[in-house]
Amino acid sequence: MLSTSNYNIFINNTAISNTYGVILDSSSDNLLISNNASNNNIGFALADSTNNNVTNNSGISNVYGFGLVNSNGSKFIGNNAERNQYGFFVNGTS
Repeated sequence: MLSTSNYNIFINNTAISNTYGVILDSSSDNLLISNNASNNNIGFALADSTNNNVTNNSGISNVYGFGLVNSNGSKFIGNNAERNQYGFFVNGTS
């Protein structure tokens, strides 16, 4: 989990069987590339976070594959949401 953290790079990480796989809270300008999150409540979550790059990540067998809440300006490219109850959840985001 990153909270109020900026300009970080996460590449090729795995988060399995947690409440949250990867979460950015009030964080901006981070790179999340080729990470895997499975069997979590939420695979990937961005809350109150801006201008992040989320590319080629996999959220598999979670309740939510990817969740975005009040997060603007982030790029989601080539991500995979598979066998989740909800693939992508978006609220208050543009």
